Amino acid sequence: MDDLVTRLVKKGQPLSHIYAEHEAEMPMSLRSLYNYIDGGEFTIRNIDLRRKVSYRARKKKHGEPKKGFADQSYREGHTYEDYLSYMKFACVGVVEMYTVKGGAGTLETPSDNDLSGQLHYAFVPDAGWDYGIAEKGV
Repeated sequence: MDDLVTRLVKKGQPLSHIYAEHEAEMPMSLRSLYNYIDGGEFTIRNIDLRRKVSYRARKKKHGEPKKGFADQSYREGHTYEDYLSYMKFACVGVVEMYTVKGGAGTLETPSDNDLSGQLHYAFVPDAGWDYGIAEKGV
């Protein structure tokens, strides 16, 4: 396998093309092939790969790790149960807003729907979402 990959890379073929043409002969993925070359397992090196040399290695950001999904404190007071308990005592109506998207070349239609069933409002925005909604005063 080293002979095959080395010979074709020396001819100027990219690894993705070599892997696509000879996938049955290689018992690994394309990513593993790059890892083996990077680790020095093959005769060719990173300098032999045309595009690998031109890309700068990505740096890991140091510092405080992201809070991500583990920290859910931002959701405190904003859960569905909080909404339901609020709606038991609130004297307000609920309005949903959604967008009906068409296929390619068709319009998007933003709509408001009063959940009591008394009002349904739809319009076609003039020049996109932000402009259309701001101009209509919704």
